[in-house]
Amino acid sequence: MNTFRNRQPQGIPTGGQFAATTHSESSISLGGPPRPDLVIHDPSIDSEAVQELAAAGLKGGLFPARESQDLPEGSVELWTDGARLGISGLGTDEVAVKFLSDDPNREFTMTHSNKPSTEDIMNAIEAAQWKDKLTDVFAGSFRDGEDFEVRDNYLGRNSHTGDYVAGMTVSTHTGDWFTLDHNFTTGQTTVDSESWMNEKPFPQDFVDPIISDLTGKDAYGEDAQRAAAEAFGKVKERAEQMPGYEKFSELA
Repeated sequence: MNTFRNRQPQGIPTGGQFAATTHSESSISLGGPPRPDLVIHDPSIDSEAVQELAAAGLKGGLFPARESQDLPEGSVELWTDGARLGISGLGTDEVAVKFLSDDPNREFTMTHSNKPSTEDIMNAIEAAQWKDKLTDVFAGSFRDGEDFEVRDNYLGRNSHTGDYVAGMTVSTHTGDWFTLDHNFTTGQTTVDSESWMNEKPFPQDFVDPIISDLTGKDAYGEDAQRAAAEAFGKVKERAEQMPGYEKFSELA
């Protein structure tokens, strides 16, 4: 099955405040059958691939990509449901969907290098919107602390074990990176370090300062595990109310 891969460059955080931007839309007649759900604002971008997306139910306004968005030549911008997405490579073997924001900390890219189908691209557009909204959900339980900053997050079912899991990538001001994982089946939160070179497992008591800093609670030992379980539990509860939860929570 073709799937899009989220390409999050190291050093680019996903935290921060996103302010949705509205844009006035004016219809442009391009001939052919009417497409009320997708408004194409420049005839030069009305390609066969765009027509296929329109026929598949894509909604919003489609524009030529602005130079300020640093997208490949020939890219388009989709304004839909309060979000802005840059789509490059339509009709080629590699298509990328980039979530655009006035806050660069909220931008990320999902890419596919095996000539995705129209359905694949539609799924990637929905997944990009889901991922951005999930960041807001995580922000309700975790905030950047004095020592640790949230860089990325995920929530879904582990395809290998079947367990529901959630996690975050966090970094320090000194450039150290850590992965925090919570297993909803066991209730345990574990931590790993990207820079740990020792043959022994990374010390798990390092969960304590991370959870304490990101939740604002003075939690150590079992208290840290309880605080983590409570915070991740609230993330899952809120995410379950989001449109697309059943679909995209199966992709972890």
